[in-house]
Amino acid sequence: MLATKNSFWQNFLEIPVSINASYGDAFQPLLWNDTLNKLSILASCGHKAPVMIGSKYIITDAQFEEIKKINQDVWLFIAITGLDKCCSFSMKEYEEYYLKACGHLKNVVCAIRPIIPKRNDNMETLLPVIQMVGKGKKMLTYTGFKNSSIVGCPQYRNEPLFNLIEQECHKHSILCYEKSVCIVCAINQTDCFVHCKTEPIHLDLIKALGYDFHVENGQLIVTGYNGNNYLSKGDISFIRMLTKSSLVSGNISSLAQILSFRIDNIPLVSTSSWFNWARQTNCVVGCDYCFAGYDSKTRIDLEYYGCNPPDLTKVLQK
Repeated sequence: MLATKNSFWQNFLEIPVSINASYGDAFQPLLWNDTLNKLSILASCGHKAPVMIGSKYIITDAQFEEIKKINQDVWLFIAITGLDKCCSFSMKEYEEYYLKACGHLKNVVCAIRPIIPKRNDNMETLLPVIQMVGKGKKMLTYTGFKNSSIVGCPQYRNEPLFNLIEQECHKHSILCYEKSVCIVCAINQTDCFVHCKTEPIHLDLIKALGYDFHVENGQLIVTGYNGNNYLSKGDISFIRMLTKSSLVSGNISSLAQILSFRIDNIPLVSTSSWFNWARQTNCVVGCDYCFAGYDSKTRIDLEYYGCNPPDLTKVLQK
């Protein structure tokens, strides 16, 4: 089992990780040292996959230098909605910060998240953001608003507007996708594990983690966890990351992004693009539209969630 665990350890180093990017804010004073510590831990264990920090906060040149000393290839996703009435920073400050970030880091993505009905769902608001991105790293992602007070609420979609965003990005030679993983894989020239149709790999790994599945005509069909016909949306995303393949679920019992197992009683979370490693705290960037607001019915209540991916070896089954 030791040799198998060692090989699985290497597999876990290939999981894309986001740091403090879902709740709170990775760069704000309360989380800054924790963010640096997580970056350092990933670097020291030889993490191979993309690492992302998402933020609405603005940091200094000195802080950029600290990041670069640890990981020059970190992916920075800056949330810029075009709205400056309810946040700590104005659109002008974000423009200056975005271009400065592009001078420091190789991978800087502008994330127009969320696009909110009757607030920024118009090209008058979004066009300056797109034009700004055209002067920088030319990478943009966007997502519609999701009401976090309604469990399972779909994201807001405005297809005519989304088409205009795509057209304008094409005009400025901007790489534009709705999902983070698509941009990362396009830049790194790797298969997108959300959309690829390749045969699944690492089946021995998901078996050792406790997932129940079978393969039929090259298609992975996952039916549950440890004999229970229960799977969360997070489980599906996580398995897709590990197997680098699309899959069919026999049953999705929960739309939550929390996995069916824990590490040292700490919950684990996986979105469609990232395995999340985070600490929760109040966010000092005062957005009144934040999907992770403290009245949210979809947020996670514990202070810590996620782990350094190699720690997942603790739950491997013989």
